[in-house]
Amino acid sequence: MSAAAEPKSCTIINQRARLHYADWGNEGAPLLILVHGVRDHARSWDAAARELSLDYHVIAPDLRGHGDSDWSSNGAYSLLSFVQDLADLIDGLTDGPVSIVGHSLGAVISLHYTSLFPGRVAKLVSIEGIDAVPAWVAELRLQPVEAQIMHWIEHRRSVAVKKRRSFSSLEDAMDRMWEGNPSLGEDQVRQLAAHAVRQNDDGTFSWKFDPYVRALTPLSIDEQGTERLRGLITCPVLLAWGRDGWGGDPAGNGTLKQFRNAAAMSFDGGHWLHHDCHDAFMASIQPFLAS
Repeated sequence: MSAAAEPKSCTIINQRARLHYADWGNEGAPLLILVHGVRDHARSWDAAARELSLDYHVIAPDLRGHGDSDWSSNGAYSLLSFVQDLADLIDGLTDGPVSIVGHSLGAVISLHYTSLFPGRVAKLVSIEGIDAVPAWVAELRLQPVEAQIMHWIEHRRSVAVKKRRSFSSLEDAMDRMWEGNPSLGEDQVRQLAAHAVRQNDDGTFSWKFDPYVRALTPLSIDEQGTERLRGLITCPVLLAWGRDGWGGDPAGNGTLKQFRNAAAMSFDGGHWLHHDCHDAFMASIQPFLAS
C-alpha cells in the first residue's frame, strides 16, 4: 500500500476540550500512535508517519494546548491530564492493543499510560523520555516540593504578563526555529514551522502552542513511584537516546533495570532523533515494532 500524501484531520471532545489528531489511514493495519513533545505538534511526525503508514494505521494526536487542539481553559497542564487524553483517545479508536512511539514529554505520557494499561500496549518506543530534561528543570527537581510549587506559580504569573511573541512572516518563524534547532535541514524547518504557527488578525504569525505549557504543573509522582510504574510495564520497550541529547544512557544510569523487558539504543543525534538522524532512527525502530 502506498503512503498517504497528507493525513486526515480529526477531532474528539475530551475533558471539555476539543482535541485534534492526524489520521494517516491504512484501516485494518495494526494501530500505531505517535505522541509529540512539549511545544511541538502532531505534524512534527510527518516524515516518520509517511513511512510507518505503509505497515500501520498511524495516528498522531496534538496534545491539549498544542497544535490544533484546544488550550486548557485555566492554562494548567498536568501530566495526568495528558495521560487521560491518550487513554481516552485509544479507547475511542480500538479495543485491542496498540503500539506507541513517544518523544520527550510524549514519551513520558506514553510510559505512564503503558504502566497503567499494560494490556493495551504491544510495543513502546521512548525517544529521549528518560531523564531528558533541560538543565534548569533537573536543578529545580532537586529543590524542596514547596520551592517547586512556588516556582510554578511565579512562572505562570510571568507568562500571564508577557507579551505573546509574533513573527512578521513564516520565514521569520522558520529562522527562530532554526536558531533553536540548527541541526534541522531547510525543508524540515519549513514543514515544521508551517504547522507550528497560525496567522493573527494583523497578518503576523504566532506559535500555536499555549504559552502556559511552558509552566507544566509540577510532577507529583516521586522517584520511587516512577520506578514502580516502570516496573508495571509488560510490553517490550525501546529506550532511544541521543548522544548529544538531554538525557543519558538508560543502561549506564541504572534506569534500564527498572523495566521488565526493555533495551536501550543510542544514536548520533540530539533530542529530536526522528529529525536529527531520521534514516538511522527509522531503520532501528521498524524492526523493533515489527518483531
